[in-house]
Amino acid sequence: MPKPVIFRGESKEHNPILCPSAFRNGPPESEFDVYREFHANYYQAGERDYMFDRLHPESEALSLPFIALAQHYGTPTRLLDVTLNPLVGLYFGASGNPEEDGFVFFFIENFLDLREFADYRNLEAIIDSESIGDYHPRDDTCLFFKPEWPNARIAAQHGAFIFTKGFRESIWNGGGIFRIPTDRKPSILRQLERFGVNQYSLFPALINS
Repeated sequence: MPKPVIFRGESKEHNPILCPSAFRNGPPESEFDVYREFHANYYQAGERDYMFDRLHPESEALSLPFIALAQHYGTPTRLLDVTLNPLVGLYFGASGNPEEDGFVFFFIENFLDLREFADYRNLEAIIDSESIGDYHPRDDTCLFFKPEWPNARIAAQHGAFIFTKGFRESIWNGGGIFRIPTDRKPSILRQLERFGVNQYSLFPALINS
């Protein structure tokens, strides 16, 4: 399976760059407990993701699809949102922080695509594994995960995720970086609007069950 080119837009410079939310305050002490707590609360809540519920009727707290859902509800995870659509990456690089330069990162080849390995859909199994297929990824190997049945927002954003087995303050950003100068952000957003790439198309409302 040919590897895709992956994009991530950030509207300002972060230090460290490309840092997943679960790692921004150092190594998480109870990462799995956070996911399990969200899993329990999700099934007691009134606001649910209808598409996800239909396609994942028996989700597990540590399954990658459910952790991806948790990410989009604001739970800190080790997953970092990326997109397969360069225009979406450009939107996130140009929107917000109007007084600061934005960035679009792209990743080529230097990551392991988990779609090739059907058995690897559980975060705990991935972290504990010594090998994935014929690969022996180090803790800092960049892993790529694209949900087979994404929720509405992931579908709208052509979304996927990257993460690592171990604790990393930032994820390797091999590939390249485009800088978006501050004064170009408004014109870029206007051009993207012509292609239907805007906050309304990328953030569809969740449908209550």
